[in-house]
Amino acid sequence: MRNPGTNASSASSRKMLAQLMNLYQEKPSVQMFIEGFLTISAITIFVAFAIRPTLTTIGKLLSEIREKEAVAMKLDDKISAISLAQDNYRNAGDLINFLSDYIPETPEIDRATIVWETLSKNSQVSMVALNGGPVSITNTDGISTPTTFPLKLSFEGSYEALSNFINSSEESGRPVVAREISIRVVDEVPDTLNLQVTGDVVYFPRGEKFAP
Repeated sequence: MRNPGTNASSASSRKMLAQLMNLYQEKPSVQMFIEGFLTISAITIFVAFAIRPTLTTIGKLLSEIREKEAVAMKLDDKISAISLAQDNYRNAGDLINFLSDYIPETPEIDRATIVWETLSKNSQVSMVALNGGPVSITNTDGISTPTTFPLKLSFEGSYEALSNFINSSEESGRPVVAREISIRVVDEVPDTLNLQVTGDVVYFPRGEKFAP
């Protein structure tokens, strides 16, 4: 058995729908309103279900573009830094070559001996002894560190000659780090001094490994 309230509600709904249909057919303004409302509703549904994924995709693409632009800017900065480093290296080429000759990669004791012998002859000084110690390499894991070769030098000559020799040796291009210097009078030869220098010859292995 049907509920009287339900029947009355259904009848009322049918009546309102019939009245709306009559207004739709009889009045153009109502017709336009309903068609516009339905059109806007359809567009809203289309935007929500069809255009939204497209907008999400566009947002992701824009985000990726910004990230790639940031990476490109970082790469440009690195390229500029590398270019600047290359320019600085070229500008410092003469200084680098000078340092390479002034502080070689190996002790080069033979070369240094020739330099000191030449200086001593030009200064009228006799080189009476040259004793070198073992090579001690502290360079590890490819890290370049200054290294020294211990030696002991002994020269004889007059005070003036030894002074000239010392001044000349400072400009010889082969530095010696003196740890001990002694000067004594040579009893056997008048007006002659003996200069002994105990120190280290500096050299600079560049990124290489050597066994002790």
